[in-house]
Amino acid sequence: MKSKKFIVTGILNNENSFSCKGYEDDNEILNVTSSRDTDSYELKLGTEFLMQYLENKTNDVELILEHNIVTSGEIPVLYCYPKSDKPLPVVIFAHGMFGDKIIDLHRGIVLAQEGFFVVLADARFHGERIVENYSQYFYENDKVVNCKKFLEVIKGTSEDISKVIDNLKDDRRVDLNRIGMSGISMGGYVTFLTLANDDRIKVAAPMLSSPDWVFNTEKIEQDKYDEELKEIIKINNPINNYKRIASIPLLIQNAIDDPTISINGVRQLIQTINKDHSEIEQKYSLIEYPNIGHEVPDIMIDRIIQWFKKYL
Repeated sequence: MKSKKFIVTGILNNENSFSCKGYEDDNEILNVTSSRDTDSYELKLGTEFLMQYLENKTNDVELILEHNIVTSGEIPVLYCYPKSDKPLPVVIFAHGMFGDKIIDLHRGIVLAQEGFFVVLADARFHGERIVENYSQYFYENDKVVNCKKFLEVIKGTSEDISKVIDNLKDDRRVDLNRIGMSGISMGGYVTFLTLANDDRIKVAAPMLSSPDWVFNTEKIEQDKYDEELKEIIKINNPINNYKRIASIPLLIQNAIDDPTISINGVRQLIQTINKDHSEIEQKYSLIEYPNIGHEVPDIMIDRIIQWFKKYL
């Protein structure tokens, strides 16, 4: 499938508003407007709409936004990147449960403005790959069945991310020796798993997630696990490969009182690293946020940008 490329130009109009328009030939196909007074913006890409808040600190910027299908796996992706005469470092940004590649595009735009080639991909069964009876598929009455489906989505999406990287190997726009990855919630789980299995990831910054799948199942008594779930966790649990995870610059950001994802998994990882790899303390950081739930304040995004700029 031939990719579609859009030129994106953004202008910071004043202290309270931002506008961004994209064009394919002479047809406007992307429109982003932001007002900090209303804390919302509308993003239009074809028939996709999203209301979110766009925090943007730059003035004039010109980016290229490209929609593509990675044929190995039929994975829909968005590439967002600035024009450049030299290969750019790559940042892969993985979305959360029930999201898609569009939902984090405003964050991708900000990262691209900082000089990164940003990759946004639809997770398995999400976005353009959505399954029939979407909500019911992930919320059956059996918690163990739901958990297995969630973990299989993480595993499959992580495999897809590696295919996306494979697809870029001959792309002169990117420097595949400088690949970073981030993600929110389920996207953070995908980040941890990809980091554990694919040594092409050089820097990582997962948010609101866990490297330990056992802590993902805290609401399920372990004596209720069936053999299949036990095997999935045993074979794939990222924390089992903590030495690989600890080998690169790693920024972790979690909420202390997150009602969706326990902070215990990341704490366990840091305790293990501190015990066995104290000499690399300067390369990793766990930031715990009080007084927020399962949400991403702007400071989290600011910190991952600085992390990638420092280490990627």
